[in-house]
Amino acid sequence: MFSLAQGLPESDDLSTKPMPETWGVTCTSLLLNLGRSMPLSNQQENSAQRNSVHLPFSVSAAIFYRQSGFMLYKRGAIPVKRFRLGSMLLLTLLLSACAGDIKVRNELTSTKAELRELKRERDMYQASVEDMWDALETERDQWMDENYALKQKIRKLEEHKRGLMGVEVRLSNCKLQLQQVETWAQALVEGYGPGIWTANEHLRPVYGRKPRQATVRGVIDELNEQHGQHNSPLLVLKKVEGRTLVIGVSDDLRLTTQMGSSGASAYLQTAAYSLTSLDTVDCVNFDFEEGDHASPGRFCR
Repeated sequence: MFSLAQGLPESDDLSTKPMPETWGVTCTSLLLNLGRSMPLSNQQENSAQRNSVHLPFSVSAAIFYRQSGFMLYKRGAIPVKRFRLGSMLLLTLLLSACAGDIKVRNELTSTKAELRELKRERDMYQASVEDMWDALETERDQWMDENYALKQKIRKLEEHKRGLMGVEVRLSNCKLQLQQVETWAQALVEGYGPGIWTANEHLRPVYGRKPRQATVRGVIDELNEQHGQHNSPLLVLKKVEGRTLVIGVSDDLRLTTQMGSSGASAYLQTAAYSLTSLDTVDCVNFDFEEGDHASPGRFCR
């Protein structure tokens, strides 16, 4: 060991402990060896030189100065007191350098811990951003799929719209043609004048002949002659309301249940067309009990 008062060697034997690699321990080892009067061993000197790249410049300079001063002391170039004073100055410098080195070391350790924490937070934020980006891409893909589906629906709706526009045009043309046919049919019927109408195989009445008497009673009697031949119900004039006739039948049940839908329809149309062919009649109001195949109603020319 060494003494600050003497600074001279107590033994020629050197410490066999290896030179530590860390800064603080290296500084402590150098302080211990600077108190000896003999130089460092080759192993310790080499280790110190290897570690000097990690030490402050003052520590490396102190090692060089200590070794050089010891050689001068051995040769008698410097007195013992001056060598001891120089050694004490070196010890003071080394103590200051090592203290500063430990502070820097602690600050560096703290900085590294902060950097590790910042890296951890960065990785966490980066993972969060990646998750958000993946969710955004998923939502974008869903939106694109929905947008494509909506575009397909819009395309189909536009096709339907064009089709409906064509249908509307055809319907308008049909209405116009129907109106023209109705006008023509009205003129045609009025051109025939009073007559006896009968339903054909298409269940549409056609003009048959002129009545023997162009009166309400004459037309009803002539129609009843036909109905009697076919065993059909007879027409009954209940009353006259201005230009409207109220007509009943002799057998409601037979008309509504036994003649079928087509037979009942032909029966009512024959009476309506024949009676409204008279100039004094505009409408016929049928009055009877409703059944499965016929129901009362108002028919006008």
